[in-house]
Amino acid sequence: MNLIELKEFPNYRVTDVNHLLDNFFRNDWSFKNSKKLIKPIFDMTEDDKQYVLFSEIPGVSKSDLKVEVFEKRIKISGTKKVPNEFKNKPLHFNRLNFGDFERSFNLPDKIDKDKIEATFNDGFLKVILPKKKHIEIKPNLIKIK
Repeated sequence: MNLIELKEFPNYRVTDVNHLLDNFFRNDWSFKNSKKLIKPIFDMTEDDKQYVLFSEIPGVSKSDLKVEVFEKRIKISGTKKVPNEFKNKPLHFNRLNFGDFERSFNLPDKIDKDKIEATFNDGFLKVILPKKKHIEIKPNLIKIK
């Protein structure tokens, strides 16, 4: 019987396999285009007066961000541009995402679309969606003749 010497598995190979599996399961497999797309995450809060939509979108300038309101939808879109430091240079790691993004949300009927406000500061987007004031309609009493 021959004895086989057990050698320790190198840590860098485990790391490489982990990165490979992470990339495999993170891929959306849509094959629409080869550009990496940004997928900002949004949170929303609500109180009696308004809804507030929050998102972190670091690396995007205010001029490259657009908030549009349609009939019953709000669309937030923009572009995260590739910095000049990355252009025309070989990449050893490619973990940062650049490109276009777009997210849309349905709006409830009780939003006052004329008073929507948006602020963008230090990569943090805040969209205030005020609710319409509820006006109680009193019935008119009609005297029967």
